[in-house]
Order: sequence, then C-alpha cells, then structure tokens
Amino acid sequence: MNEMDETEGVKTTNVRLRPMIHSPVDAPLCLTCQENRAETTLFNPKCRSCRDILASPLTTVAQLFAILRQWTSPVQQSLEAILQQMFSAGVHVDDRDGLTDMTMLHYACKSGCRGMGDVDESCRMVTLILSEGADPYIRCRWTNMAAIHYAAYFDVAPVLAILLQATKAIDVDSRCSEFDQGTPLHIAVRNLSYQSVTVLLQNGADAYIKDTAGKMPIDWLPDPDGFEQESETRKLVVRLKRILEEAEPPDADDSNQMTSLSSEDGSRISRILQAIGVRVGDKVIVGGVKPGTLRYCGPTLFADGIWAGVELDEAAGKNNGTVDGMLYFKCPPNYGIFAPIHKISRPGMLAKSQSKASLIRLNHGKVDLGHVTARVDSGLRSSKAVSVSPGEEIQVSDRVLVAGKRTGVVMYVGETEFATGVWFGIKLDRPDGKNDGSVNGQRYFTCEPCHGVFAPPSRVQRLNACANGGGDEINDRTTISASTSDIHTQMTTEATPSSSIVIPHKSIMSNKHSLTRSMTTGSVGHRGSPFSSSASNSLRLSEGMNVLCSGEMGVIKFIGSVDFADGTWLGIELKLPKGKHDGCVQGRRYFACRPGHGLLVRPNKVSVRGINGSKLIFN
Repeated sequence: MNEMDETEGVKTTNVRLRPMIHSPVDAPLCLTCQENRAETTLFNPKCRSCRDILASPLTTVAQLFAILRQWTSPVQQSLEAILQQMFSAGVHVDDRDGLTDMTMLHYACKSGCRGMGDVDESCRMVTLILSEGADPYIRCRWTNMAAIHYAAYFDVAPVLAILLQATKAIDVDSRCSEFDQGTPLHIAVRNLSYQSVTVLLQNGADAYIKDTAGKMPIDWLPDPDGFEQESETRKLVVRLKRILEEAEPPDADDSNQMTSLSSEDGSRISRILQAIGVRVGDKVIVGGVKPGTLRYCGPTLFADGIWAGVELDEAAGKNNGTVDGMLYFKCPPNYGIFAPIHKISRPGMLAKSQSKASLIRLNHGKVDLGHVTARVDSGLRSSKAVSVSPGEEIQVSDRVLVAGKRTGVVMYVGETEFATGVWFGIKLDRPDGKNDGSVNGQRYFTCEPCHGVFAPPSRVQRLNACANGGGDEINDRTTISASTSDIHTQMTTEATPSSSIVIPHKSIMSNKHSLTRSMTTGSVGHRGSPFSSSASNSLRLSEGMNVLCSGEMGVIKFIGSVDFADGTWLGIELKLPKGKHDGCVQGRRYFACRPGHGLLVRPNKVSVRGINGSKLIFN
C-alpha cells in the first residue's frame, strides 16, 4: 500500500524503495508574490525569490508537485529544474501527486504540449524518468490515463516515440475509459493530432479497433465539408483521413491478437510484475529451469488467471506465441511457452525458489470449511442500503450519478470478490460501463453488456441529493477530515474493511471535487485539517473561463442542455479555427463565434489548470 506524506517541512534525502502519494498542498510563494496574492496565486519561475524557494532544501516534494501541476507556460518550461529538484529531494520515480494522482512521468509527457512547454525538454525528462525505472504503465486513477494516453492527448509525438520504444509498443493499443475505452490512436484522432497519429501507426497501432461507442479512429474525424475549402482544419482532416484509410488492416494471424487490457487487469498485472521485480522484455526463468524473455503478461482465453508468455532461449517451447488461434506475442516456432505467473522468477532468484519447492508436502486430507464463519460479522456482505446522511440512504433501485457524469440505477449494494469494502453495482443509462453485472466470473446483477459499472460509495450520489446539495458549505472540521480521508482512500491500492460504511454527508459528496480543486487555486491549511474551509467558493466552470479542449485553448461561451443529447454540454470558442461550427448546431444557436471556431463538448473533454472539467461542474 502506498504511504501518505506526513511531513511537510522536512525534505527526504534518501530515495525510498516504495512509491507514495504526497498530500495536496499549495504551491509556495515568495513574500513578493504573497503581497500580490490578490492578482495571482501562481508560482512564478521568473521571480528570483520564487526560484530561490524552488532550490531551497526546505521545499518538500508535495510543494514541488503543487508547482508542477500549474498549467502555465513559465512553469511548464521550467520542467527540468522542477524535476531535478524533486530527485534531489529523494522522490521515488513513481510517487503520485495527491491532488491529481499523476506521476512525474505523466506531468513530463503533457508538459511538451505545443504552445505551453518545451518539447525537447519534455523528451529529455521523459527519457531521464524512464531511465530511473519509472513504470510507463501506471495510470492516473482520476482519468484512467497512462503516459501514452497523455502524450497522445497533448499531441507530443516525440514523447510518444520514446514511450513506445521503451515499452516495445506492447501498449500501443491500450484502452482508456476516459475516452470511451478508445486507444491512443482514437485519442489522437479525436484531437486532430496528425504527428501523434503518424507515430502510432508507424508503431503498429490498429486503426480498425472499435471503442465502446462503436467507432474506429477514423469515425471520430469531423466531416471535411463542414469547413471552408482552403481552411487549415479542412486540410488537416483530409490528411488524417488519407493516412487512416491507407493503414493496413491487421494480418490474418494478428486479427485475434490479444492486445488490450481493462484498467483493472492492467493495474493488477503491473503490481504483480513489480512484486516479482521484472517487466515485459526482461530475462526470466520459467519453472526454475528454462531461461527466456518475458513477452506477455495478462489474461488468456485458454485458462483463468494471469499467465506469462515467454520466448525461451532455446527451442524447448510449445508454440510461437499463439494458442488456439489467439496471438499473444510473436516468436519463432517452438520458442514460446506459457506458464502461470507464479512460475516466473528473475535470474538469480533460483536458489530461493528451489528452497521453497524442497519443503516436505504433507497431505492432511480435505477439510470441510462449510461451517466456518467470520469471527466478527461485518454486516456488509449483502447490504440492502448504505447511509448517505442521517435519514438518507442509497439503496437498490435508486437513481444515482456516478463520478459526477454518468447516470444509472443501483442494482447491487454490498461486498465484492474483486475489492474490499462496500461497492455499488450500477446499471448505466448509456453503454458507458465496463461489464454486464459480472466481474471475474462472479455475477452480482444482470444488465446489457457495457451498461454495468461498480463504484465505491465515495463516487456515487443519489440524483435528488445532487440537485439539492450542490451549494452546501463545509464548516465542520470533522466533516472536512472525513472528506480528506475519503479522497485518499480511493488513491490507495488496498482498502480497510470496516464494520460499518457511512458515506460522508451530502455536502461532502457535493463538494468533494471542489475540495480537490481548491487546492490548486486557493489556500490549503498546513495545520489541523489539510483543506481550506472555503471549499464552497472553489473553482467551477463558468462562461468566459479559459479552458484546454482537445489540446487547444478556448473560452467557454455556453453551459447547459442541448437538443441532440442528454446531460450538460459546454460551448467552446477555440482560439484557432479547429472547431466544427459557429455555435449553431442542427438549426439551433447555442452561442455565437467565428465559423470553424465552435465546439460543443461534454465537461470531461476540457480541463482547467490540469483539472478535468467533469470535476469542476455540478449537475
């Protein structure tokens, strides 16, 4: 389990062996900037006194993360200085920012965004971080994005090339739930990122994979006829369409290739490999006797569980990486072999494995455990309802809002086999889920495919509570502390079972994300509660606000409902002519802007200072 950073004033000098999550704090400001706090709350690398703070041994890793997450050109162009200082402070290469749940690698990938940071500096830092042993498969638990997804989203093609070279492109088609379970190619096409699309295709990206919206990457391209004949956007769309149409379909042998993993499987596999001390591409020993190279790790169709696919050093295997017509990896015939993951070890760990294997096995016969019960009845196995606040509960058949953006009906409340604690099983109104009510072969409820999703209590709100609780203020210290604990519980890899689970008061649920946002722009207390009590005044999306949308800067011109779809939508006027209209869609005008500059998007498609828009808006 990750450890939280409890020390705010002492800098770590020794590199830790395990990553941790650093508590959210404000970016430090010099006295000059504090005097001008009414004008800005941003760290200013151009200020000499701020630079002195950056280089100070008293500046903590948490404060350096706070500086790094500020989405301004001066900060992003100071990426190298900030990261070098973090290394000097003894940061683990896979440490996470407690506010955004992003690692240094995630920040370095997005820092190369055109018009914001320096691409060459971003490439140098990504190379450095990877050389220090960073895990390129780690995903942000807010956005479900790995480093490759951030690089594709912000169109940092040189960084994409570095990442794909480091991973040998095994994750080139890894899916991301933030983008309808689309691949990096889907993300790049949706943002009209020509260079990133080119790099991905050169590294074997499958242009024919469909996301949960039923679209291949090419289907996300706008109609070029919607733009002026000589506009740059039209030319870009035509070029993208041409190279996607020219992309070769998967080979017959590759048509059944197993390349994509769910976010749950990916996270579990990453932890397993980290525990063993190997990565895909490393030398391993199979069963204590056969040396080879790990080429695949993940689920298979021929058996349950996690399996390792290994290319042996000699022709002592059973296949070429394909089993029952399903391609898992490629190697010469009879060099491939599959083994349960516990049969894999690092070279040099053989003696330890053999000593364990040499233990005498005693057969005590089969023991009937049918009468064995838990010493303490937790009362959570088949809960009918979970308390939201005194007199208010969420129970089966309630309509709820999941993660602030998806609506559905609660079908199950209770414990699960895939994680500890109480979970809600929800049937979504739209096919934006991950299952049909069953996980790992265990059925909890029944619904249509891709309509089912499981969420912890902290991510679920009853719809009437959402409507009524959005303006509540948080003044009670205990309530704030409970919300703080709730946020960090989501960011740990293990949950602690409890005899009773109570969802925080609806004011916490309504303002949980506003608490998070306030740590970017407002003050964060350093004693007592780590959050400011002024959470109700924190950042929210509003008309006139500058946002980042599809890698381009824009201004919100409209917030509200639309005729062509449910939910809340944003009308954005982009600074460059990379939109689709002038604010008028299907005969209805939502706002006015220049032709080709307008977009209507979901709140989760924009970000403000690195924070996803879905966390800055209340339904």
